[in-house]
Amino acid sequence: MANSDQVRKRIRQATKAYERNKQAMTTIRTFKKKTLQSLLDNKIEEASSNFKKFTSLTGKAVSKKLIHKNTAARWVSRVNSQIKKAVKK
Repeated sequence: MANSDQVRKRIRQATKAYERNKQAMTTIRTFKKKTLQSLLDNKIEEASSNFKKFTSLTGKAVSKKLIHKNTAARWVSRVNSQIKKAVKK
């Protein structure tokens, strides 16, 4: 274990940040899965509302530098293309 107060504080801060980031990423993945599952169940309106929340969460994650902007754009683009396919059917 670290001996200085500074290192102990950094450990506490890192642990909090890890938990906060883990929670954010879990929420993003959950809304992505909910959106895709709604599409499989042909619930287009539910999928679009989940997609809106998913887009918002990815944008917030990008602004907090939790994920890269291109990664978020790729995720959103792929889900959006699946929504468009489902609407065309």
